[in-house]
Amino acid sequence: MKKMMLLCSLFLLLQVAVFAQPYADYITEERGDTLVIKNFADYENVANSLTLAISADTVDVPDGRVYLLKDNSWYPVTSNPTSMAGKKIIIMGENNESIKLRKGEDIPAVFSGYTAEGVDAIGNLRSGDDLLVKNIIANAGNPGGSLGWTLFGNEAGTKITVENCILEHNQWVMINPAAGSKVIFKDNYIVNLVGHACRRNGGVIDFFADQDTIIVENNTVINAQGSLFKYRSGYMVNRSIYNHNTFINCAGYSFMNIGNTGKISITNNLFVNSNVQGYQEAFQTEDAGEVDVDNLPMGFVNALADSAGLANGMSFFAHKNATYWSPTWDNYISTLVANEVNFSTDWYSQRIVMNSRTEALFADDETYPLLTNGDWIQDAGDPNFANSADLFTTQLENLKAYALICVDTASTESLPNWRLVNEPVTDLFVFADYPVPVDLSYDNEALVHAGIGGYAIGDLDWFPDQKTYWEMTKNDEYAAIHKTLLVDGIITGVEEQVNVVNNFELAQNYPNPFNPTTIISYTIPEASEVTLKVYDVLGKEVATLVNGFQAANSYKVNFNASSLSTGVYIYKIEAGNFSMTKKMLLLK
Repeated sequence: MKKMMLLCSLFLLLQVAVFAQPYADYITEERGDTLVIKNFADYENVANSLTLAISADTVDVPDGRVYLLKDNSWYPVTSNPTSMAGKKIIIMGENNESIKLRKGEDIPAVFSGYTAEGVDAIGNLRSGDDLLVKNIIANAGNPGGSLGWTLFGNEAGTKITVENCILEHNQWVMINPAAGSKVIFKDNYIVNLVGHACRRNGGVIDFFADQDTIIVENNTVINAQGSLFKYRSGYMVNRSIYNHNTFINCAGYSFMNIGNTGKISITNNLFVNSNVQGYQEAFQTEDAGEVDVDNLPMGFVNALADSAGLANGMSFFAHKNATYWSPTWDNYISTLVANEVNFSTDWYSQRIVMNSRTEALFADDETYPLLTNGDWIQDAGDPNFANSADLFTTQLENLKAYALICVDTASTESLPNWRLVNEPVTDLFVFADYPVPVDLSYDNEALVHAGIGGYAIGDLDWFPDQKTYWEMTKNDEYAAIHKTLLVDGIITGVEEQVNVVNNFELAQNYPNPFNPTTIISYTIPEASEVTLKVYDVLGKEVATLVNGFQAANSYKVNFNASSLSTGVYIYKIEAGNFSMTKKMLLLK
């Protein structure tokens, strides 16, 4: 009995200690290093629970502190939260499943600004050092319909990663990073970058200082009016990576690049009805600082051999990208010419890979060996998405109407919002379409295995089986891309390095634990008779996955354990004189 009383007393003391913390009023639970933040309802319909929790959490904060935002919850702010300096901080929703594919009834946590009597606040998440934001819906607006300029911010020299989020609306860009930043956007669904009368606004990144790193990977961007990624004159970025992204119905420049920022790679991206706005000389004045210096249309790749470009290394690598424009654009430029928009008939299409000056620079391998333009897939046709809703009907008409109007220098139009689940009324600026109302997987054979390593062009989140394999090989892919960009400019180096085979290897299965399928990867450096078998812990063989002669290569095998019980299993490979075993855990 005394022991029981002692345990009860200790439990009560621990509870008091936890909720005596300065952040206790703003959380519902503490799970190790994770604080579960009160939502709007938990906090008695008052904003700022997240901001207040972060502000109060100042003593003995662990590196990797998690502020967990609950599903089916709203987290409005009137004062913007900034993560702690000197720590890695994570603000995340509960569910790690791909937010593009997730179909459950539980809505991801929503972060936004707040509207109430006398209050009209815009939400903004800021990094004080190393901030990861993931698994949430976030919006640079509030329920009253006010719209912010940016959604994220940071201090100089810090890192911010935005992963697996639905991001919607802004009046400018998602982030205007401070000097020396590392900015990473991966696995996001970004939609409706609209809302400002300036046609150049409504994008993802714009900056006015040198940057360390920009990585944009496996994102889908739909319905954007402005320039998505802006590289202004003379600012250096240590490394820019754009890999496996899908862009659909994006009116302005995908990459607004004056041309003298080097160390950029653009690979495996899919551009559908993007870069559609026409160009003419009037924009040199109207869009000063955001057009080509030689008054040329810009395209997806732009290079300029001025002093800043040479100082920044004149390195650019584009490879395995695909473009598609619906036939509706066939008469776009001729319509502008016929109507003498801006009193001019000198209109040029920007539905091009690069302009004439850039083509000449890329062709001069002796002077500019690190300007490397590989394969562009421009004749594959419609990707044939599984479910594109009305993106190629009603919304394509809206995009063309906007693209015809906004190039008039007197225009104050913005691209209309695109909504399917929720109507675009003011309070729904905060709450996104959920579940995501499209399926952008596709079956066009000219694209589905056309990327580096044989993966699909575009956002691999729409191809989850391919994504699993790609995650295993992406470090090799990036190493090869980086080598091509900065060392030898040899395109074939990418595929060769990705498939290099040097040693016998048996990788840990992925995922692990698993239910009921997992992938086993292995490498054989020479042709061999190969067996790959699975055993239970008693040594009984339960599956033969490979049994035969194989050439030197790396392989991946899918193991389906649906007929087996929960438990530990052993898989063993034998190839020539090589033998290795590993364990894996099936959890049902």
